[in-house]
Amino acid sequence: MLRLAVFAGMIQDTNQLVEFCHWLGVTDLCAAGTKPLANLDAYLKKFEIAGLKVSHFLWGSITAGDLTQKPSGEIMDAIQRLGDAGIESLIIFIRATVQEDEGRRSEEHKRIADYYAALVKKAEQAGLKLGLHNNRPMGPRYPKSFFCDLEDITAFMEAIPSDYHTLCFCPGAYGLGGADPAEVIRKLGDRISGVHARDAMVVPPKFLRQADEVWLNGKGEATVNAFLAEGLVDWPRVFDAVRESPYDGPILMEHYPWILGQPSTIGAAANVGYIRGLLQARGM
Repeated sequence: MLRLAVFAGMIQDTNQLVEFCHWLGVTDLCAAGTKPLANLDAYLKKFEIAGLKVSHFLWGSITAGDLTQKPSGEIMDAIQRLGDAGIESLIIFIRATVQEDEGRRSEEHKRIADYYAALVKKAEQAGLKLGLHNNRPMGPRYPKSFFCDLEDITAFMEAIPSDYHTLCFCPGAYGLGGADPAEVIRKLGDRISGVHARDAMVVPPKFLRQADEVWLNGKGEATVNAFLAEGLVDWPRVFDAVRESPYDGPILMEHYPWILGQPSTIGAAANVGYIRGLLQARGM
C-alpha cells in the first residue's frame, strides 16, 4: 500500500512532528544520519507508540574516495543494525561522474559495482534493502553524473541482480535532465523501494534568494525547490505510471519549497496535500 512519508528531522520537537503527521495522514518517517543509530531501539519506539513507522534511513553519499577501498565498518555495521531492527530500506547516494573515454568508463563502473556488490551482500544477510538514489545532471559544463539517466540506471541495476539492490527514485532529480520520470517507473517499477516527491522550477539569477537551495538543470539553468504542481515534473503522469507498476511503498516528501518568513512545514504540507489528491483521484 502506498504511504506518505516525511523526514523525521524536519521538525525537531517529537510531539510537534507527530501532530503534524497525524493531521496530514503521514504514516512513515525517514531518518537521516548516524545520530539515531546511537540508541536505535529507543529512537524507533518513540515514534512507534505514536503510530508512526520509521521505514527508511538516509545514509548519505559515497564519494569517489570511498570507492577506492572496501566499504567501511561503519556502514556495514549500520546495515546489519537497521536490518535487525526491521527497517525497510537504507537510502544511499554514489557521487561519481561518467568518464568520456570508454575504457576508463568501463573501469570506473566495475570499481563502483565491486564496491556496491559488497554492500548488497551484507544487505542480503541483514534483510535490508539498499535504495540507490538517482543523481541529478550537473549541467552542460560539467561531466555527466553517474546513475542519472535511464540507460545508466538500468545498466547498474542489472549489474547486481539482487532483490536487495533497489532504486530509490527521485522524479525531481531525474526531471532536471529534461527526461520523462514515468519511463523509469514503467521499466524498473519492480526494483524501486522508495519514491521521492520534490520538484524544481527555473528562476532567473536576479530572483534567487540567499537561502534558496539551487540546482542546475541539464541546460545549466538555476532551479530552486518548487511546489509539486508548479515545477518541471508532470506528477499526474508519474502517478499514472506508479499505478501501473508493482510499487507500493512510501512517497517521501523532500526539499520543500519555502515562502519568505514562513516555516518549511508549509511547503511540506502543501506537497503532502497535492500527492494525497493525486492518489485519491486515481483510487490508490
